[in-house]
Amino acid sequence: MTASDIRNIIKTVVEAHVTHNNWYSIWSVAKDRESELTYPAVIWGQWTGRLDENPGEISGALYLNQLCRLLIITDVGTNRTPEQRDQAVEDANNAATDIILSLRATYAERIGNVVISTQFDGYGALETGVLLSFTFKSDALCLDGDEFNPPEDCPTFAELIALLEWAGIKADMSVGQIADATADLCTGGGPCEDATVLINGTEIDTIVSGGSLDIPVLQDGSPVGSLVGSEWIVPPCGGDCPYDGIIQINGVPVDTFGPFDPCDNNTLTININ
Repeated sequence: MTASDIRNIIKTVVEAHVTHNNWYSIWSVAKDRESELTYPAVIWGQWTGRLDENPGEISGALYLNQLCRLLIITDVGTNRTPEQRDQAVEDANNAATDIILSLRATYAERIGNVVISTQFDGYGALETGVLLSFTFKSDALCLDGDEFNPPEDCPTFAELIALLEWAGIKADMSVGQIADATADLCTGGGPCEDATVLINGTEIDTIVSGGSLDIPVLQDGSPVGSLVGSEWIVPPCGGDCPYDGIIQINGVPVDTFGPFDPCDNNTLTININ
């Protein structure tokens, strides 16, 4: 990303604004300024650049930190009142905030050091508004092409990240990029590890990344139990445990036996003498 790219990005955002969208590039009033401006106007001013290393990065790459200035103004007229001045400044401040928010929506990690200061009664038309200044960080810079002989080509992306640990790579990624990487790696086919299935601490199976496993829980051949919180609860098999049986002869109760557990197979032996 060059200084020209940065200017064009900001210009596109300004020209999309609903009110303060008349873009001008004026560095010299005598040479650059039109005789009449269309207001509200946003004027691209002189910028200052600084080449910085990225903290913690071991590749040695340099980044252009460009201090950008936008003069956001309107014409309040020579007979303006303090209230008209205040309104013009506040409208310009709102537009400055809109511009920064729009830039940060796409370039959140690149925009910083935002300062807004009031401007009033400037030039001959009593131009009033705010001066917006902020830094815009470029991509890593390197020698490329025929600037020197022999030319030195930029390293590939793979060569750059090969010098970094994951923590350094993640620190330079946006929230959206991390979400995209996670979805790509861990949604059916990424190098995510298989899951291990345990029942009461005993390993019984594994599930491949993105897969599923259905474990039937049966009692006497029929599905049984239900999910209670995070646990699958299987109810007792019915009746009070243990219980006593009743001995009947010709339909008449004559004795009891037991106790027996209804969940176990029980044998009763009756000797008739």
